[in-house]
Amino acid sequence: MPMHQGFLPREGLTADPIFRLIARTALNPALVLPLLLLARYTKKGGDLAVLHPTAFARIKFLAYCALTRWASSWLSRRTLNNWVTDRYDWRREIVLVTGGAGGIGGHVVQLLAERGITVVVLDIQDLTFAAGSNVHYFKCDITSTEKLAAVSNEIRAKVGHPTVLINNAGVARGKTVFDSTERDIRFTFDVNTLSHYWTAKEFLPNMAKNNHGMIVTVASFASYLCVPNMV
Repeated sequence: MPMHQGFLPREGLTADPIFRLIARTALNPALVLPLLLLARYTKKGGDLAVLHPTAFARIKFLAYCALTRWASSWLSRRTLNNWVTDRYDWRREIVLVTGGAGGIGGHVVQLLAERGITVVVLDIQDLTFAAGSNVHYFKCDITSTEKLAAVSNEIRAKVGHPTVLINNAGVARGKTVFDSTERDIRFTFDVNTLSHYWTAKEFLPNMAKNNHGMIVTVASFASYLCVPNMV
């Protein structure tokens, strides 16, 4: 599956590319700030600012907005990372994807593998695609802490310690609350919620020890929308 390279996303024209274009142009300090400095500290720029006061005021406003956006983005990144700068060498990283045998997880695995990244797939289902030598598949029931612990030890021994954990596995029984059995509900929560804690328990300690790594949680629109038959 080739990496998407176009300006527009696969979904077509959305708000994201529009805001991204604005951020790269009108709210880009590298573009707007030089214009403001030229208008303030050069003779020709000063003359143009006097002749076009409205344009100068707008450039000044955009420059302040651009600097504010940059500062806010920088502070947000630093705060979210506990003021630690962490760089990733993707030739050495190990990415573990739960539910990566197919579906969304399978596409994520293939995209990462195409970039030469070492990927570990953790799934109860068999792989639905041809995997390269940098994709390592381990069959595992992530709802069982005992089985997960055993497979995790095998992963660490054969591949290494994962530095990126993508909790992607999820299920939906397609039933209403009235029609669902106790096993249906427990299975849904075991996979969609509790397994995230079990995988973090296995792989987070090494990330914390090395002060390097990340955990990605794949969510669903079901968190925001009331959809029938989603138990």
